[in-house]
Amino acid sequence: MKSPKTDLLQGTLDLLILRTLASGDMHGWGISQRLQQVSRDVLQVTQGSLYPALYRLEQRGWIESSWRDSEHNRRAKYYRLTKSGRKQLAEETATWERITTASLASFSMPSGGLPRHGTPTRLPRWGPRHGTPTRLPRWGPRVVAARESQSTACCDSSLNQFRRSARMAACPGSS
Repeated sequence: MKSPKTDLLQGTLDLLILRTLASGDMHGWGISQRLQQVSRDVLQVTQGSLYPALYRLEQRGWIESSWRDSEHNRRAKYYRLTKSGRKQLAEETATWERITTASLASFSMPSGGLPRHGTPTRLPRWGPRHGTPTRLPRWGPRVVAARESQSTACCDSSLNQFRRSARMAACPGSS
């Protein structure tokens, strides 16, 4: 059975790449595999999308690249987040939060009655258990910096939110 196609919003791939590189240097194939892994195969970024995005991010000065030997003793181009890229990541994350919050809020009924499309009328609280978000976080620069130090938890959290948003858009009755 063919899996449903997931189109990324403009700029979303850039944000996901920056979030992935916040956890450390990676080569292109590793970035692609990491995005697929943390999205549980919802996102399958093709080379035709990934490498132009990496080139664009490098041209903007948000990432840098260098050639190194990979874990399989092959030459690979590794990408690294720059200081400017970390600043952009914080800005993009704040923008993503505003968009996602507004989108999710539009699914609830303003009267506080039964939720539309299976979403709660109030957003549940953020819970630290098992690293799973139960409410969209309010990310400020200090929180972003702290989360970047938690490497994969930071990336996983954002992609979990993205995965839920994608499911909501594809099938409004799911949760």
